[in-house]
Amino acid sequence: QIPVATGGNALLQPERSKSFNISLAYAPAALQDSSIADHVDIEVAYYSIHLDRAITALDAQLKLDNCVGGDNVACGGITRNEVGAISSYSDKLRNIGAIQTRGIDLKLNYLSPYGAAGRLRARWLNNYLLDYWEIFPTTTGEFISKLEGRVTGKPERVFPQFKSSLMLEWILGDFSVALTTRYIHGVTEQCRELQ
Repeated sequence: QIPVATGGNALLQPERSKSFNISLAYAPAALQDSSIADHVDIEVAYYSIHLDRAITALDAQLKLDNCVGGDNVACGGITRNEVGAISSYSDKLRNIGAIQTRGIDLKLNYLSPYGAAGRLRARWLNNYLLDYWEIFPTTTGEFISKLEGRVTGKPERVFPQFKSSLMLEWILGDFSVALTTRYIHGVTEQCRELQ
């Protein structure tokens, strides 16, 4: 076990971001105020975000792996004692090259007509993560850590590729009951064999 110290850094530069979003919403006329629905709408959205000079503490294991692999930039903050063991590990906040993410959102809303038994409302939200990349400068260029579908870091950060939630609500007058379910797709944890 190696304690890792992190904290602020007076040399941090402000982050800059560029984003692109486009969405399409559709409410079929045949399903509005009909016998089977009061309201139905569907929305699909695509997003792309690129964050330059992102502020973060590097993943400690990734930093150590890159240092052992010969990247002198990654070795900054790692101090060894006279026998070569790590004696201190400083992982202050820093500006990395960039964070880049892209994904697709899908949303479906449904509201049934009001009847003797009340009405039903449903909302279904989905997200598919296409990319989540952290880009680090190295002595030879840059290193891209592709995080979609993975668990990484301390504290752990999780990047599932697919998430979905469904909310069902039954409404009768001033009384309502709701049930919410959520699905999060599995992720891969980086494990290493002990030498």
